[in-house]
Amino acid sequence: MRLNVRLRSVSAARLGAACAFAAVALATPTADAQRVAPADAAPVRSATVPPVASLPVVRVVSEDASGVRIEVTASYTAPLATTFEAARVERLDARAVRVAGGEALFAAHALSLPSLATPTVTVVAADGDDAAVASGSMAEILATPLVVVGTPGLARGQAEVTVSTRLVAYDAATGRMTRYRRVLIDVRYGTAAPTAAASGGVFGGARLSASATGIAANPHLAVTRSALADGTWYRVAIPTDGVYRLDREAITALGLAPASLDPARVRVFGGGGNGAPLPALTEAPRVADLTEYATTVRGGGDGSFDAADGVVFYARGPVTWQIGPSGAWEHTTHPYAREAAVFLRIDDATQTRRAPAAAPAASGSGVVLESVEGR
Repeated sequence: MRLNVRLRSVSAARLGAACAFAAVALATPTADAQRVAPADAAPVRSATVPPVASLPVVRVVSEDASGVRIEVTASYTAPLATTFEAARVERLDARAVRVAGGEALFAAHALSLPSLATPTVTVVAADGDDAAVASGSMAEILATPLVVVGTPGLARGQAEVTVSTRLVAYDAATGRMTRYRRVLIDVRYGTAAPTAAASGGVFGGARLSASATGIAANPHLAVTRSALADGTWYRVAIPTDGVYRLDREAITALGLAPASLDPARVRVFGGGGNGAPLPALTEAPRVADLTEYATTVRGGGDGSFDAADGVVFYARGPVTWQIGPSGAWEHTTHPYAREAAVFLRIDDATQTRRAPAAAPAASGSGVVLESVEGR
């Protein structure tokens, strides 16, 4: 398969976040290439400091079915040693990086991929000039990898990943900082884990296999039609954890006519059983669609919701407890809401629902809990 490679520029701010904080695949430079990472500063413009040239240029040198080779180039109006001497730079701190070029030292571009599998990157060549400077606050940061890749994602249905390059490095052993004019990067596409059970995703109008789209690691791509797309739905507030019973009075409060509603046709859905907010990180696991809750129905089958009828289910509220990494209970209060919610579908003609799981069979004498600490 031959991929039509597309490069899209990314802002310098996004580059800094991608390089410094995201989980990344790290490049292994050759003997000719130094390894570096990004800084978040703007270029210095001063009468005493020679100006740097424009921002780096990124282009695809070659491509095949297994990957691409990318070249990042930059130009500067004066050698690094001359620039440092004019600005009286004596120590490798944030000012030294700004003087060396600032944002002109960083490049980030979105690269189209054939799947959502994370690619690997290798620096095959790097050319530049250097200057002596004493170690400082930026020395450790500038000893990190020259090129990093972020987590693959989808942009308008196309799989892509951000490739971030830093054009400056520091060697603590020699006390010299290198500023690169050219970096040649080899990108090899990753291989997504195949899954026979999952359906394929749609990319550019063509349906690809699960292994090609990386659907095994992204359950959202398997959702082709939301549960909310069909039927009549009602939202019910859940103030706290507990077992709830939907009775004739609750049905009437929703504005429904109990005489024409069969309990067997009521199904309960929610956000996976946890009332906590969605994770802040977009790549963190989350429920792909509404999840059906297990219910127990009393009555039903006669076409009406009688006084003794009911739909019983368990739901979680906005305040959660969970065991943390230390083994102690952790308490979380929802920052945006005082109540969670479940969604009722009241017109399921198939009368199918998720039944409660059977209790496990007892074995041996069992264990009796007399007290619980930490909550």
